[in-house]
Amino acid sequence: MTLRMAIAEARPERAIMWRETFSDLSSVEVIEVPPPELHAQMVLDAEVLGTWMAHERYGGNPEIGVSQVLSTRGEPGMPPWVITYPPYPSRGDYKRKWTGELVWIESPLSKNEKEEEVYQAFREILSAIDRFNESSEHKIRTLGFSPTLLFRDDDLAIAARSIKRAYLEWISQSEKQKQ
Repeated sequence: MTLRMAIAEARPERAIMWRETFSDLSSVEVIEVPPPELHAQMVLDAEVLGTWMAHERYGGNPEIGVSQVLSTRGEPGMPPWVITYPPYPSRGDYKRKWTGELVWIESPLSKNEKEEEVYQAFREILSAIDRFNESSEHKIRTLGFSPTLLFRDDDLAIAARSIKRAYLEWISQSEKQKQ
């Protein structure tokens, strides 16, 4: 089964970057709409949402590094399922301010660390789809997501490369399992 992906990107310059990244894959479509309008443009089986947004709206308990498929319980304007972007622990350390107060200072990820984290996250998202499809009579065949809801602007090119890498490996692995 080929999983189709729909990427909602309302900003034309960002949509171009996503289209160029996935230009060799007919199973990926970039649609120039704001995230809430993606469902009006394409029928989706599932959408990737940020961890806290998904769990707050649809339940479940976040687990570090684990994507979960959650039912939207027929919520209008949503696909039947959402897939959580897997949470990762923050990196940083406590520093003492001149007042003596301890504050958490987050350490930014390097580009290589960010690329690896997004790659691992999408591998986990695709694995969650496999686990779901193996155990459910309903199948996820079309997945949507909005980069705007998942990534900072300065991470979009890194995210696009990482997602493509994970997706291509997943396709290759799926084809090997068919043989």
